[in-house]
Amino acid sequence: MSETETDPILSPLVRIVRLVNDPGAAFASTAARPMPWLALGLAVLLTALATALTVDISLEAGRTAGLEAMVNHGMSRADAEAAFDSMRGVQRIGGIVVAPISILAGVALGGLIYWGVSNVVLGGRPPYKALLELVSVSMLIQLVGGMVRVPLVLSTGDPYASIGLGAFVESGSRLQPLLMQIDPFAVWAVYLVTIGLSRIYGVAPKRAASVAIGLWIAGLLVFGLPGMFFSGLGA
Repeated sequence: MSETETDPILSPLVRIVRLVNDPGAAFASTAARPMPWLALGLAVLLTALATALTVDISLEAGRTAGLEAMVNHGMSRADAEAAFDSMRGVQRIGGIVVAPISILAGVALGGLIYWGVSNVVLGGRPPYKALLELVSVSMLIQLVGGMVRVPLVLSTGDPYASIGLGAFVESGSRLQPLLMQIDPFAVWAVYLVTIGLSRIYGVAPKRAASVAIGLWIAGLLVFGLPGMFFSGLGA
């Protein structure tokens, strides 16, 4: 699509705003001129903010297991507690730094996966930057959901507190790592990916949905099954 009076290329900020009421127009601009950097930057910013707000709760949740591991390696409980507490500041800073880097790496890899799979299934070869913007937007929407979840985490002290299906299972359940990934924002992200693939590849939404839903389910399994497995070991 070329830039015309009837089909203007939207700015990155307007694209994000239009995701709410007209995602088709937003992704038409992505197809015409990919500009992923604002969505990616906002995703990194939200990741850093959410991590900074909840990192202490996450560290506290891992304290018991960490202490037990130290004791099992021959340390006294008092020494283990002192060692664990002395590392808390480093762990806190490390978590805040590593989380945004992980998002950058995850989006870059996700863009490659979507690009490769979609090229094969849907046909065509749009620029990688178009899929990078699509994945960045998807991640941004899910991270907005993460920010919505922050008050729940702070009020309950549970780093796994969920606003989705994870809320219907007990904390520590083997299903929790899988179900906590399924919430309204994740569903919204899948919908946006469907619209985005449809516009970028010029295919019907039903065809694009096969890729969007298929890769979403694959992601659920990749990130959920290891958590279920290790949860079962700890049970």
